[in-house]
Amino acid sequence: MATQTLLARVRAITGSSTSTTSDIQVVEFIRQGARYVLSVLPLNLSGPFSRSTSNITSNPTQIYTNKVFSVQRSGIKCIEVPLISAFDVGDSASLNLASNRYPVFYRDVDKIYIKPTPAGGSVGIIEAIDTSYTAALVTSTSVDSIDPYDGIVEKYAGALDYTSLSGYWGKKIIEHLSSTEVSTGARDALTNARNLIDNKTAYDAEDFLAEEDPEMVNASVSTASQEVNRALAEMRGGEGSSSYTKEMIEKAKQLFQQADRELTMAISEGGASDASGSDGTSRQ
Repeated sequence: MATQTLLARVRAITGSSTSTTSDIQVVEFIRQGARYVLSVLPLNLSGPFSRSTSNITSNPTQIYTNKVFSVQRSGIKCIEVPLISAFDVGDSASLNLASNRYPVFYRDVDKIYIKPTPAGGSVGIIEAIDTSYTAALVTSTSVDSIDPYDGIVEKYAGALDYTSLSGYWGKKIIEHLSSTEVSTGARDALTNARNLIDNKTAYDAEDFLAEEDPEMVNASVSTASQEVNRALAEMRGGEGSSSYTKEMIEKAKQLFQQADRELTMAISEGGASDASGSDGTSRQ
């Protein structure tokens, strides 16, 4: 699935545009969705997304994953040993010494060591899935080849886009309420309303009331009410934006939950399929 197609599909979910979230941001959301799926998938379902680190001729090899399918040395599969055995497999006096015919490997945090060290014509190969690819690699591999889980990636990316939209509108609230235009307009309307009711230097509703002129009192109060409504209208744009941000956050939560449910279901179905034979009978 091409990245641009996924980008369009994410925008179709959230209704975002380049004026709210850039294409670069949405593509990064897609990458994060792919990394999410690949990090959660069990080893038996991750095979289609594995990558080979070949032509290893020295130690160590840095690899950011705990999903290692296999390690080979000159075509011979290496047996994994615990880190505590690192000294023994390299000690010529140890019964656990690794050899060309019986190679081993061990992990030390984010590094893999192959013993004996590939050299002198021998090479190592590590088959693994790296959920922390660089952005370019995720775009060209994980996103393009994760078709069975595209829907989950879209929902995860959509949730991130909704979160971004809530931040965008939250910023707009602050800009809206603190802008000179809005504050001046609201202040002007409230000042007019106050003067129509209680103006110390000119006629107002109180004066008309004292003169027993009900028509002018009603006219002044009515106009003051309109000015108050105008002031509220100036400020309600922020209230509307605030409501919109809450809606975006709620939609993001729903999409995150939906993505999690779908991935859990996919894993469950994949595990059930892996546990049965081609004829549907249970494997013993």
